[in-house]
Amino acid sequence: MNIPFRSCRHALLAVCLLLTVTACHSPVNQENFTRIETGMSEAEVIALLGEPTETTSIDLGLFSGTAATWRHKETEISVQFVNGKVQTKQLFRPGQPEPRTR
Repeated sequence: MNIPFRSCRHALLAVCLLLTVTACHSPVNQENFTRIETGMSEAEVIALLGEPTETTSIDLGLFSGTAATWRHKETEISVQFVNGKVQTKQLFRPGQPEPRTR
């Protein structure tokens, strides 16, 4: 099978462009921050944002808590989970005087 060079070059260019656009889009953004709701499970948040950049957990038997942080460039989303459910969340961005909490 003989594929013209020009067709291969266009296909390769299209694939490179798609990979570049996909790589630039991070799930750590305002839109996904807004989607995080109180009571969501930790697994649901990870499905939305991917694996956290950093986590800290404590387990006291009947009570467990986790603080998870996701970072991309200068944007940071922090979520606090109590017994595996979202309790609070914060969005940090440059030039923002105080974190947005919900």
